[in-house]
Amino acid sequence: MHFAVIGIGVFGSALAKKLSEERAYIIAIDNDMEDINQVKEYVSDAICFDATDQNLLESKG
Repeated sequence: MHFAVIGIGVFGSALAKKLSEERAYIIAIDNDMEDINQVKEYVSDAICFDATDQNLLESKG
């Protein structure tokens, strides 16, 4: 299973941690490095960028 969790607030971090318990491949995305640092040990990849920026999303795709 592969998941992208966009927004690592209270819900997103809990979701990422739960999915990691199920051994899922998780990409965590948030524009706040502090939030990314809170989940980076649980997820497969942790990326800090603004997921609402259309140009940035297209360049990552």
